[in-house]
Amino acid sequence: MKKLTSLTFLLTLAIFTCDAQTSSEPILGSNPTRKVNTMYAEIFGQALYYSFNYDRLLLPNNRFPATVSAGITFLPVPSYMTVVATPFSFNGLIGKGSHHLELGIGITPMYFKERNIQVGGSYIDDNGNVTIFHDKVGYTNNFFLYATPKIGYRFQRPQGGFFGKITLTPPVGIISHWGGVKEKFSKERIGMGGYTTYFREAAFFDTPIMPWAGISFGWTF
Repeated sequence: MKKLTSLTFLLTLAIFTCDAQTSSEPILGSNPTRKVNTMYAEIFGQALYYSFNYDRLLLPNNRFPATVSAGITFLPVPSYMTVVATPFSFNGLIGKGSHHLELGIGITPMYFKERNIQVGGSYIDDNGNVTIFHDKVGYTNNFFLYATPKIGYRFQRPQGGFFGKITLTPPVGIISHWGGVKEKFSKERIGMGGYTTYFREAAFFDTPIMPWAGISFGWTF
């Protein structure tokens, strides 16, 4: 009887031990040590010029993980222009290991200031008065909002390290606002007023959709 009781106890203990070990194992396809943060620089791509970005991997243990990314572009050229843009995107990943097909959609607001515009001629103000001027230097403040569907190849090791991708990112115009030309010092309008278009221009391009691509390099940690 004692032997049977001891055998029953050992068998019960073994069952509970196995069950605990099984429950502590990761779910199918999971990788509890997978790195989910990436900092990378993109040339051309979603911000059209370049951008510095942060990417966060969502649902890393899912069969089809996803990521969200946000970036910043600041391009000051004092004699010509200033560009500030903040690209955002949501991306889905297909593939195993380090190699993935990336499919996503992004949206980018952009501020574009154009400087040293030579203006000459005349204009009629709101009161009907005609103003004549010669060779004034002006500037414009322009604002754009465009979407970027994305498809490309992403290299990202689960354990972290070097990160790289190549993507097609054609900008699709949503809103383009072109500011009127203002005089450099007085800030008075010296040309025609601004105007806004919808779904007609992709940022500063003359077409609603522009073929475009980007290449990125960074580090996953």
